[in-house]
Amino acid sequence: MTNNILKYRDYLRLFDLISSKGTQLGNQYEFVGIQAQCDFDGYTCWIAYKNLTH
Repeated sequence: MTNNILKYRDYLRLFDLISSKGTQLGNQYEFVGIQAQCDFDGYTCWIAYKNLTH
């Protein structure tokens, strides 16, 4: 059985990929249907895909 647990560093790598390779749409970035945004100071980040936000 595989281990499907993501760690904080995995989320940060994903956020970095979306924000560096994606298209900026207002205050968020989008890459292959996945949206990423953060608050004004960069302390809190969101990653969203369709109806799922993490």
